[in-house]
Amino acid sequence: MIEVLPQGGLQAQAFQSWNATGEKIWVVAVKASYAYDLDGSVTCLETSEPLTPADRYPEDDPANFALNATTDLVPFKKGAEILLYAHAYSEQPTHRILVKAELKTVREHWQKQLVVIGPRYWRRRLLDYYPSNPELITELPVSYEYAFGGKNPHKEHDVYLANPVGRGYVARGKAKGNPLPQVEHLNDLIKKPRYKAVPYGFGPIGLHWESRYKLFPEIDERALHEGEFPYRAALPKALYNSAPKDQQLENTLIGMVSVKLTGMTKGLSATESLTLPLHIPSIECQMITRQQTQTTDLQADTLIIDTKEKRLHLVYRHSMAGFSERFQVQAAVKIKDEEHECESLVHKSC
Repeated sequence: MIEVLPQGGLQAQAFQSWNATGEKIWVVAVKASYAYDLDGSVTCLETSEPLTPADRYPEDDPANFALNATTDLVPFKKGAEILLYAHAYSEQPTHRILVKAELKTVREHWQKQLVVIGPRYWRRRLLDYYPSNPELITELPVSYEYAFGGKNPHKEHDVYLANPVGRGYVARGKAKGNPLPQVEHLNDLIKKPRYKAVPYGFGPIGLHWESRYKLFPEIDERALHEGEFPYRAALPKALYNSAPKDQQLENTLIGMVSVKLTGMTKGLSATESLTLPLHIPSIECQMITRQQTQTTDLQADTLIIDTKEKRLHLVYRHSMAGFSERFQVQAAVKIKDEEHECESLVHKSC
């Protein structure tokens, strides 16, 4: 077994799993947490938040809510991903709020913009449908409960599998009085009732939603029963990426990162951007046995942003294979040159 000894306020855990090709592995996952302020300063927390052991839903109800936390304990991810638990804010009541997130690294430039709209309902004129004028709002979670999807109110067991918890999914010819989605893409606004609109959001996607469950290979019941690799084929590299595809990056996170948030910070105007400079710490894992000490760098593959709590989290991962059935390893996890790394996090944006 592996006993993990985290240092410098990090949270770390080792667990067994399978890699994409069915080899049994041990995985070390590490979380580093930070707070940020309205002036753009970023500070490492004295004690990082615990690793999330399993997917979490409000009221433990995955049938009616989107994820409010996704597990950190997965064996691998493809590249890196951004998970954004966002709230849209406006100091004054408004009909719509533009929300935008942007990230720049030495290897990536990612951005995404959505529009958050006040409540609207389908109205009918002659043979056509049109949306009512939006009501005023000052804030709203940018969550999939407000994106397109949900359950057809006129047909039992008819659920929009791309987003089972959303709104706006109705039977043809019966849209009158039903709500429209409130989170949409500015270039893809819904103008007519339709079945296959894209559900837009910033947060993680549940395992039982269509875009994720269809990635899983066929289960091998015999292997599952015998504790072996439980699938009949190799696993897709992005199987455990829970972010929408347009929030998945080709490369892991390294070096300096600039995060820019617009319309998602309480205390700032809806049009004012908050820029957060973040240095991705280099984290190493020293595997200590009776015979030797082996040092490995972990890869930062997940950036989590919570705009309501003003928190940033980085999740790192490293997998190891080839251990015998009986072994004892201590893994010391720490930030390289810890004093320098923490000092570099505490500064203001330009």
